[in-house]
Amino acid sequence: MSDHYLLHHWTLEGCWRKHTSPILDQATWELLQDAYRHAVQPEHNSTIALDPKSGFLVPYEVRMIPGKGRGIFATEKIKSGEGVIIWKTIQVAKFTDKLSWQRFLSSIPYEIACDACQWSYTYRVKHEKQNSLFLDLDDGALLNEASANEEINVEETREGSYVPLRDIEAGEEIIITYSGLSDNIDWYKHIKQQVWQPHLLDYDNMKYPTKEEETVGHDWKMLLVLVFSFMIICFFWKKSRYRHVCAARCRKKAQH
Repeated sequence: MSDHYLLHHWTLEGCWRKHTSPILDQATWELLQDAYRHAVQPEHNSTIALDPKSGFLVPYEVRMIPGKGRGIFATEKIKSGEGVIIWKTIQVAKFTDKLSWQRFLSSIPYEIACDACQWSYTYRVKHEKQNSLFLDLDDGALLNEASANEEINVEETREGSYVPLRDIEAGEEIIITYSGLSDNIDWYKHIKQQVWQPHLLDYDNMKYPTKEEETVGHDWKMLLVLVFSFMIICFFWKKSRYRHVCAARCRKKAQH
């Protein structure tokens, strides 16, 4: 799939009506990590760890929560205290442009691409001029925010690690705050609206060009460019020829 097609034609459609919520295993997270490294070419632009392991440092499991979706639960008691870290943000993927994000979404399974649009967020890194898009590529993406009747039990440190605010019992959900996260990038907001707000697009009647149609369209554009270039060349050639003719006539008149 060409970069031109990804930027101008490809879109992720229908997540609002077809979406399910699978629990991802480690092999799937590694697939997403590989897709990310390929999407942000060259690979040294990658911001995730080379080791594909999760950033969690405590025993946990992913559970389905009725009416809420997936969440992270402690499987053993976690005691608060100095040096206790629950999750390190070592698998946070950074996207600085629309093309790399589109490359990533188009190269992973549909259901997970829908998830990625929900899990992703933006913020401005210190000393950078603009916001960037971020996506956690391990189970940290499933950490839920506290609802109205809940309190957070984990907080983020300046170093990007999450530590317990109090003792967390076995079987208790690990809950964070999304404060400070946003979707403050125009192209990103547009993609999220397309994915999750059905009234903005008529998905049933939307048509996308096939690879052959895209190739034909590109050929027509190239032909128009060549014709236009030829017309410009002809114009300047005639203009130059007219000057030479006028100059020759002037010389003849001068001789007579």
